Amino acid sequence: MASSRINNIFQRFKVLKNNKRSLISLFKLISEYVYNRKYDGQDIPNAGIFADEDIYDNTAQRANGIMANVMVNNIWPNGPRTFSLGRTWDTPDTEEVKTYFSYVNQQMYSVMDNTKAGLQTALDEYMLDQGAFATSGIYVKEKEDDRAVPVRYEAWSIKGRYIDEGPDGNIDTIFSEISMSVRNAVKVYGYENLSARVRKDFDNGDIENKVKILHVIEPRLERDKSKKGVKDMPIASIHIEVDTRKILKESGMEEMPVFIGRFSKVPGEIYGRSPAMVAMADILEINAVREAISIATEKQLDPPMAVYDDGALGAGAIDTSAGAINVFSVTGRLNAGKPIEPLYTVGELQSSYTHIDTLKETINNHFYLDRLLDFNNETRMTLGEAQLRNALRGQSLGAFYARQENEVITPMIERTFNILLKLGRLGVIQGSKEEVEQLKRGMQPVYIPEELVQRMMNGEDFYEITYLSPAKRTMQSEELRGIIETANFAVQVAPASPEIIDNIDFDKLIARVAKLSGAPMELIKDSDTVKKIREARAKQQEEIAKMEQARQQSEIGRNVAQMNAMQKQEAA
Repeated sequence: MASSRINNIFQRFKVLKNNKRSLISLFKLISEYVYNRKYDGQDIPNAGIFADEDIYDNTAQRANGIMANVMVNNIWPNGPRTFSLGRTWDTPDTEEVKTYFSYVNQQMYSVMDNTKAGLQTALDEYMLDQGAFATSGIYVKEKEDDRAVPVRYEAWSIKGRYIDEGPDGNIDTIFSEISMSVRNAVKVYGYENLSARVRKDFDNGDIENKVKILHVIEPRLERDKSKKGVKDMPIASIHIEVDTRKILKESGMEEMPVFIGRFSKVPGEIYGRSPAMVAMADILEINAVREAISIATEKQLDPPMAVYDDGALGAGAIDTSAGAINVFSVTGRLNAGKPIEPLYTVGELQSSYTHIDTLKETINNHFYLDRLLDFNNETRMTLGEAQLRNALRGQSLGAFYARQENEVITPMIERTFNILLKLGRLGVIQGSKEEVEQLKRGMQPVYIPEELVQRMMNGEDFYEITYLSPAKRTMQSEELRGIIETANFAVQVAPASPEIIDNIDFDKLIARVAKLSGAPMELIKDSDTVKKIREARAKQQEEIAKMEQARQQSEIGRNVAQMNAMQKQEAA
C-alpha cells in the first residue's frame, strides 16, 4: 500500500515536471537578464554563479526592483495596519463585538509587525519574483516552540518547485525539489529516519554530501474525517528521500500553509505571465544594442590600423600606446601618403543611443512604471484632472491588485488569524480548556462574544477583512466617488426640497465612506454607542424643552397675575 502510494506521488511528480518543462528556457533567460543569475540543468538556482559577463544593460533589473517596491507599498503600505478585521454585515453591531475586534487587530498587528516574523522581507522577495517569474508564494509557518512570535513568513520561489491547481483555480499542490547536506538532513529529520546510505555518510564524516528531498504539499484525498491525527488532516505534508524513496516525515495541516500568486494568467494555464516575460524581446534587443555600441566605441577609441606591406615599420611591431615612438623606413615613399593610418569602420552612434532610450521606455512600461510612478513634471493640471488621471492609472492595475488580494494577501491573513486563534491569542470560549489553561497561568482571559461563537460553531463567516491600502482604494474609487457625488447633490438640492434628505441613510453612508476611503474603523462608533449618545441627546433636549415650557408657563402666570392686580387696582 505504501509502495503504491509512493509510486503515485512520483508519477504525479513526473507529470508536473513535464508541465513546467516548456517554461525552463524562458526562466533561464529571465534569471540571467533580470536577476543576473545562472541556472543549472536541474532548474535549481546556483547562488554562486553570476551572469555579469554576458549582461550589457540592467534596465530590466532596475525596472523590476522599482515595480516590486512600489507595488508592495501600494498593497501593504503600513505593515499589518494595512488591514483591519471586523464584524460581518449580518453580525450585531454591539459594543462588545467592536471591543473584541479591536483587541483582535492589536494582537494580529503585534505578531505580524514583529521583525522576527519576517513578513516585510518575505513580501519584498515575493514581489520581485512576481515581476520576474510571475509565480511565487508566501509560506505562513507555524512556530509551535515560540509563543512570542508563533508565525514566520517566508517567500517561496517557483524555482525548483512544481504546482497544480485545484477545482477553484487556486494552487493546492506544491512539489518542492530540495537539495540539502547530510548534516542538515540529520538536523531536520533525525538520524534514525534517514536511509542507511545517508546514515553511512554521516557516520563516515561525509556530512557535506548532498541528499535530494522531495517535499509534497497536497490535499489528502483519502482520510478519516472522524479522526484528529496529523495523518487525517485535509492537507498532507510529506518529505521523501528521492534516491531511496523513503518517507522521512509525514504530517498534516488544517489548511494550505503556502499561498501561490500569479501576476497574471491566461485561462487554461497554471503558471503565470510576468512583465519580464512580455518584455523579454525588448530586453534581449537592448542588451544586443548595448553590446554593439560597446564594441563600436572600443573601435573608435582604439581603431584597427592599416599599414603597407612592403616597408619596415617599427621593426615588425607597432606600439599604439600613448606617447609611443615607432621608427619607420620610408625609402621610396616620401609622397605615398601615411605609412600607417586607422581604418574607420564605425559610423555615427547617436541613432543607436536614441534607439536605446526608446527600448528603455518600452521596458519600463512593460513593468508598469508609467502607471506606478508619475513622471509628469511639465503639464499643469487642475485637481479634478489630476484625480481623474490617478484614477485611470490605478484602474489599469486593478486586476493585478485583485489577484494578489485573492490568491495571497487574504489567505495569508486568514491563516495567521487561525494560528493565533488556536493558540488562544485572540480570545477564548467560556468553559473551554484554553480558558482553564490561561487561568492556571494567572492570565485574565479575553472572551469571544457569544454572537461570534455561535457563528463559528455553525461554520459561518464571523469576521471580514477591510483593507486600508492605496491599492484597495484604487479598486473602490468609483464607488466612493459615486457615494460622495450623491451626498453632495442631496445637500445642494435640500434647500429647495428638504424632504430629499429623507432618501439617504447617513449612518450607513458615513460607515461606507470610511471603509472605502481607508479610514481606521475604530474611528466609527458602534451602533450601541451611537444609540446611547442619541438617547442622551434626546433626553437632554427633552429636559431643555420642559424647562423652556415651565419658564413660559411661569412667565404666563406672572403676566396673568400682573393683569389681575392691575384690574383690581382699576376697579378700586
